Amino acid sequence: RDLVRSRGLGDVYKRQGGYYRTLAAHKASIGLTANNQISGWDHRIAAKSIMKGTFFEGVMVHDGVDETSVEGVKTTLYNLPSMSIGLSDFQSQVPVLWWRSVGHTHTAFVMESLMDMIASETGIDPVELRLNHLDKSNPQQERLAGVIEAARDIADWDNNKNGQRKLGLAAHFSFGTYVATVAEVTVTDSTVKVLSL
Repeated sequence: RDLVRSRGLGDVYKRQGGYYRTLAAHKASIGLTANNQISGWDHRIAAKSIMKGTFFEGVMVHDGVDETSVEGVKTTLYNLPSMSIGLSDFQSQVPVLWWRSVGHTHTAFVMESLMDMIASETGIDPVELRLNHLDKSNPQQERLAGVIEAARDIADWDNNKNGQRKLGLAAHFSFGTYVATVAEVTVTDSTVKVLSL
């Protein structure tokens, strides 16, 4: 604070800390058919808006919804039947501001975690589950599928039928970029190592 004052900014910054990413909580209910297909997806998010009260509010808040709070869920490329999304603005005295990738920082993590939970519950391979929910006649979905397939092939995913290698995959579309990554996790003598493939 003293350094800021010495640079002539006066009392502009009186806080002891800076701005933070918004805290977000997600709750999802996902329905499955008798043959383990997704039949419905209800996704609720509580997050403090980073756009309300700023000069971006006019373009980033629609019908009271801060689009950055729901991006990545609302804009998912997965075909999810009967999908509904709800948002509650979380109120807090903690000052928040946008950081790189904005809402995608929490929505990508949650969406991919949920896909893994479905794969675990149904016994479907996590890569196949994702590919099953992408329509290759749609150019965006085809491209994400291609990225997932490339990550699968580079990691030699299919050469793990015995399950000895512990692999995890995540994929997401954000700001015009299609990404997928595979991690291999080993545990030796209580030491966890994560290798990004």
